Amino acid sequence: MSDHSQGWFDKPDNVRWIVRLLVAVCIVLVGLEFFIHKHGHFGFEEFPAFHALFGFVAFTIAVYAGKLLRALLSRDEDYYDR
Repeated sequence: MSDHSQGWFDKPDNVRWIVRLLVAVCIVLVGLEFFIHKHGHFGFEEFPAFHALFGFVAFTIAVYAGKLLRALLSRDEDYYDR
């Protein structure tokens, strides 16, 4: 009675479909930035795709900061065994 069926996200075709859908949505949203007037608090907020680029840069900085923190804060495997 051990049915080891794969979940929906375990199938590579489904994951590929989701990634393609997310890329398409991102492309459409960035494309709409050129046609929709935004009312930003600052002038640079009104540039097309500013928020997408800002989010990407912020996420990239967060990932590299996490790598740096991991290198600074990590302990040996047997740290608590001593």
